[in-house]
Amino acid sequence: MRKVKITAFILCMALCLSACGAKEEKNAGEDLKQKIANQKKADMRKPGTKADNATVEDVQPSHADADLSSEDAIRAFLAGEWGFTDLETGEDYATVTFAEDGSLTFMRLSDQASCTGTIGFERNYSGEAESLDYFNLELNGIADLVSDDLSTEPDESCDTSGKFYIGCGETEDYLFLNEIGNGDTWISLEVFNIHKDDPGGKWAQWMFHRRHDAGQKAAASASDDFYAWVWQKDGNSVFLQKMIPHTYDTFGEYSDTAFTAAYFTEEEDPAVIEYQLDAGVDTSGFYDEKTWNSMFPLDMYKIKTDGNGTIKQVSEVDKAFYGIYDFGELEPDFYSEQRMFYCNNASYDMEDIAPAITAIMDCTKAGEWIVVEGHVNPHRSIYSFFNLRTGYFEYEVVGTNLIWRDNNIATAVYASDNEVRDIFGNLVGFADEGEVYNLRFKDDQTIEAEYMLIENGVEKNFTKEFEYEAPDTALFAYYEYLLTWSARDWREFAAMAPDGADAFLLVDPPEFVLNRMGPPYEYEKGALDTIAVVALKDDLKLHIEADEPGASGKGKRYDFDLSKKDNQVIQVTAPEGMPMDNLVINTKDNKEIIWPIMPLSGRIVQKSTFLTE
Repeated sequence: MRKVKITAFILCMALCLSACGAKEEKNAGEDLKQKIANQKKADMRKPGTKADNATVEDVQPSHADADLSSEDAIRAFLAGEWGFTDLETGEDYATVTFAEDGSLTFMRLSDQASCTGTIGFERNYSGEAESLDYFNLELNGIADLVSDDLSTEPDESCDTSGKFYIGCGETEDYLFLNEIGNGDTWISLEVFNIHKDDPGGKWAQWMFHRRHDAGQKAAASASDDFYAWVWQKDGNSVFLQKMIPHTYDTFGEYSDTAFTAAYFTEEEDPAVIEYQLDAGVDTSGFYDEKTWNSMFPLDMYKIKTDGNGTIKQVSEVDKAFYGIYDFGELEPDFYSEQRMFYCNNASYDMEDIAPAITAIMDCTKAGEWIVVEGHVNPHRSIYSFFNLRTGYFEYEVVGTNLIWRDNNIATAVYASDNEVRDIFGNLVGFADEGEVYNLRFKDDQTIEAEYMLIENGVEKNFTKEFEYEAPDTALFAYYEYLLTWSARDWREFAAMAPDGADAFLLVDPPEFVLNRMGPPYEYEKGALDTIAVVALKDDLKLHIEADEPGASGKGKRYDFDLSKKDNQVIQVTAPEGMPMDNLVINTKDNKEIIWPIMPLSGRIVQKSTFLTE
């Protein structure tokens, strides 16, 4: 049972009241009425209980009568009228009135259009000893609640399902519903979709609230680290609910990537508590910073506090699929036999991946890759790069003696006859004669290549050293993000940016990177070069200014608006000599970055850089 017993508290109150005279009892009653009246006048959008310096043991839990232990108990708790919140404005868009048997009436406030339905609750991920975690919702008679211009007429009845959370603040209760599944429903597309013109909004996440009489204040958690569902933010105030993670090992939805999955349930006391955000908390590296900065984040976070109500650190909790979260990858189980490669539950015939190979020579893990070396002949191997997060072979290199350092494929170099090349195929160095038979890193900036030369039937060996700095490790990290679009890969890439960087610039990047980016904008007709800009922050504006307006189709100006993680590819000439055009980036904090469009390469081949003011 989640019902919290407060017998000791009631007994103490009874003893106090019995010791008071009639006059004191009357005054106490008037004070209580005034207190409740003041609370009802308070801001309807302020959930939660203000955290103070008391410990958990010092106070009674908030909303102590919330019983969420069974479907019948949850339905009984929900009974009554709830407001359906517009998550962009904070205003109520509709009302939902629940009955104790789970039946409901939904009514849109703007025109009083309504429908009826039922809601039920069950266990999906959670076990028998854990809280219910899944809802099933059916609506009937929705014709008045859908758009008039639909090409397909919806059914009279529709349904949806997904995860739910319930929270209890000092003066309000909260219900969160999140549709989970592969497809849309008429409920998410029409009935509950407030902003139909905003496909990027939280169209499948819904929050309901209900006022209640003021309850006992709950204190901030005495623990320093915990997971929490964040209901609302108001300035430095964060209204959150401590949650319980339940973990298990599984595989990816579309790949055989092994990882630790997690789902969350409410604590026995589902208290929503107000915390204060410390001024030093930095969320600029978040994958989804907009959600954190919104009025209603409605997301899971890892919270670190000082134990007294002040948040010192916030971390995102990565999503996996179907309402579960990703707590980190597990070490893969991989091996090879002849021309077959096996990884976790999957098997791959390398004859289909690299038909020219005759056998698999080795399989080696490096970061999120497994490099499968296939033998072709004594002078050639094919290195096939298997990405553990996508479950596909994404890249290959033809050569010999592939090596890397620091478990990072972006630092890799390999030999091709008398040449040494980097992971992108750029030339690092060469000898006029001979063939490379061994490579090694002498130090962080030097590669030693051992050559063999047959001259008049006599074998000769010599060594050459090449300077190498691997300048485009960030470019390869960004490529890894383009493969997965995962929060983890984005953070790993963004962490490589220097302080103050607003954008990441690519100049004539490799084709396999460009193929993963958006379509190009043709700034200059017939231009053979390509640049790409990746936004590291929200609200970037960029354009190109021509030094010769109107010449060769130049002089066109198109302003691109980029949000964090967006990229824009532009076809433009990047001359070896004097730059003819400037890339201009303006930020929301009034910074202006001007970069003359030209190749980045100098002493070494370089295709990318971070841009700062």
